[in-house]
Amino acid sequence: MKNRFVNISSILENDIIYYAHRNGREGAKVKENETLASHTILSQEYFLKLIHEKNLDDTLLKIYNKLFDKNEYYDFFMDLISNVIAFHDLGKINYRFQNDKMDNYIGDIDLGKGSEHSIISAVLYAYYFSDYLEKIKDGNDKAMMSNILFICSFIILRHHSHLNDFNYSNSDYLETFIDYGNKKGANLNLLHDLLNLEGIFTKEFSIDYEDKIEILSEIAEDLYEAYFEPEKNKVFYILTRLIYSILLASDYYSTTEYMESVKTELPQMDIENFKSVYNNSELINIIRDKEKYGNYLNTEDMNDKRTEIFLEVEKNFENNQESSIYLLESPTGSGKSNIAMNLSYKLMDGKRKKILYAYPFNTLVEQNKDTIEQYYKDTEFLPYITTINSITEIEEKKLGDDTELDNWTNFTKLVLDRQFLHSPLVITTNVFLFKILFGNERKNIFSLYQLSNSVIVLDEIQAYNPAIWNEIIDMLDAYSELLNIKFIILSATLPDLSLFLDETRKVNVHHLVSDSKLLFKNKIFKNRVTLNFDLITEGKIQYERLIEHMNENIFDFNKILIEFISKTNAEEFYQLVCDEKMFNEYQIEIITGDDNLYRKKEIIDNIKKDIKVILIATQVVEAGVDIDMDMGYKDISILENEEQFLGRINRSNSKINSIVYFFDMADEMKIYRQNAAEYSSLRNEKRQNELTEKDFQTYYEEKIQAIKNTNKSIFKGYNLFLDLLCKRKYEQISKHMELINDEIEYVDIFLSRVIVTKNGNIYGHEVWENYKEILEDNIMDYSEKYVKLFNIKVKMTNFMYKIPKNKLKDISSYNDKVGNIFYFEDGEQYLEKGRLNLRKDIFGSDFI
Repeated sequence: MKNRFVNISSILENDIIYYAHRNGREGAKVKENETLASHTILSQEYFLKLIHEKNLDDTLLKIYNKLFDKNEYYDFFMDLISNVIAFHDLGKINYRFQNDKMDNYIGDIDLGKGSEHSIISAVLYAYYFSDYLEKIKDGNDKAMMSNILFICSFIILRHHSHLNDFNYSNSDYLETFIDYGNKKGANLNLLHDLLNLEGIFTKEFSIDYEDKIEILSEIAEDLYEAYFEPEKNKVFYILTRLIYSILLASDYYSTTEYMESVKTELPQMDIENFKSVYNNSELINIIRDKEKYGNYLNTEDMNDKRTEIFLEVEKNFENNQESSIYLLESPTGSGKSNIAMNLSYKLMDGKRKKILYAYPFNTLVEQNKDTIEQYYKDTEFLPYITTINSITEIEEKKLGDDTELDNWTNFTKLVLDRQFLHSPLVITTNVFLFKILFGNERKNIFSLYQLSNSVIVLDEIQAYNPAIWNEIIDMLDAYSELLNIKFIILSATLPDLSLFLDETRKVNVHHLVSDSKLLFKNKIFKNRVTLNFDLITEGKIQYERLIEHMNENIFDFNKILIEFISKTNAEEFYQLVCDEKMFNEYQIEIITGDDNLYRKKEIIDNIKKDIKVILIATQVVEAGVDIDMDMGYKDISILENEEQFLGRINRSNSKINSIVYFFDMADEMKIYRQNAAEYSSLRNEKRQNELTEKDFQTYYEEKIQAIKNTNKSIFKGYNLFLDLLCKRKYEQISKHMELINDEIEYVDIFLSRVIVTKNGNIYGHEVWENYKEILEDNIMDYSEKYVKLFNIKVKMTNFMYKIPKNKLKDISSYNDKVGNIFYFEDGEQYLEKGRLNLRKDIFGSDFI
């Protein structure tokens, strides 16, 4: 990419020295202040580096071609984007910034914004480039380019804060922009004289400030009335986030280089060597041998069937490599994760160099992390795999000698790698990914540029709010086209999301399984578990009837799973079963959303032992929990959840008589709300037949049609989303696209106790004191504190429980408090059999 930067540094190299940062360090020494010219040049160098290494030239050209029909504006388009970097900190010429922040007294001019610099940078940027707009004669092209100018100016304004809502009305960003300019025009003109800004503004353009403000006002007024078609608004939205991400990265990297003496180098790894480890693994060699000899066909062996599916999908994929989004619908236990890994590597080419796996639950993240890392253990590639979730510690890797310099360099690089997704292979959660794609917080958008030219595997996306399925597939398609991302979406119950797209865009979505109905009907999958609906015909069931039915049917099985969709039902039934002597030969366990991660893992590990067990649970076991039970009971909810539950029964297909009984107890409409409807329930015999026959297509077609019919709601729906895009409501878009939207306010309680593990005891009071010590340390370097705080919080999850605030009647007995976390010294008194004991004197009788 050629240098398109306005030469800001030349006007900063005069009699007045302006600084950008101070108190950087090199070894044990404090550096001299960094000049604004030096910081600007270094930021520009990182910008060019990112553009080159991430092939963003092609990305930006693709975006330009989606907006404009003519090539003549491309240079101006690229000039606007490039000079976001050049102008982003120019406002630090503010006298108050220099005096107050840099301890660099240069005068007494008050610009009315205190020591702010971003608003001044934004004003100067728009002020400079507005003249170029006069050269564009076509009204529509001028409106779009003006929109880009204001977007870029807005990004500069917000580069130290979140992307808040923005539009061109005088009650929003423009009011700040214009009002500030009008009031302080004289002072800015004075700055122009002092800085000889005529060196920037060429002679052919006017530099009269009031004329410029009038031009900008007129442009903004026109833009406020302008209409951009929805497809253009999607492009503007993605472009905004991409430029913002590139600016944040360039600024952050350059600042870190000065402050910490750490240069950022993006990991350069030969993806072909990375792929070869996988392709030469034992599992893939077995599959290739079976492919060669054809001895995997027409058998009843589960592994042979997995091989057949693997090879069919691979062939189907190789004939359709131009698609953007691949849908992989395949039964539980059919090897979807391995298939997705194989396809991910096949999609790696000269430009596409990153793979990101996203899963709905932390437990699935951990399971797949272990699976993927098995391929790379004892290889040089293992350090290039990064897991990002709330329960995986940031590994502290030593760099050479354990010197002070190495220490902070190590921590700084760890933080950069995490915040900017430097690793070529990242394993994380769907929620984390969606925050990158749609969140408005600064920290969420740091790494968006890293997703360009990548492969993203999305697991179980249908588990989230169906009301935004349309928005999800629409925007994944847009991101795929503009940022050269290939998406692989997989699930055992996957709706045909292409039904939301118009005919011209449906071709971007490809089904990897030619006939999923036929696959699901294969007896290896279809007959793995027998389904029984007799209890549903009895209507709303009582606990006593369920216990009676269990007494008649469970004793031929060792491991029984009973799921309720109401936590109250699960808790009450657990107590009843514990009191029944007829079940004494079984170990009785319970898992609900109230149990912390340590407790859940403890139970799951115990269930895997050779014992007889009855596990009572809520929906937390439907997906992401690695258990293999012999038989089950389930309170009916919605069809896709029933299939997910069946995936916990006879997973290995090693039992010949596994059975699940469905019953009707709680009101699913109150629990699943808009996701539930009468047609979703197994009370509908049509749904019973579809679940038995593993035929979900008709169900999902009805569900998608229902979603389309309700999209006229003023509060929800696709039309609202399009309106938010049009009006640049970044905060509201972020809220609208949240995968998990829990409106209940929680507080955290920390129950201190001793946890015994195979690696030694963990003492709660030590973890708590360590947390406070790190939190209160004001000397520790930022990066070191970031890593150590994150890692201690991972340890704290063993002792933490979330409690709805409105259910917490009295917690006056807590011993310590930090923020919203209440610490209880003698945590064992609040636990019963390792579970939170809902004592009336603490949590209130109506807590459950």
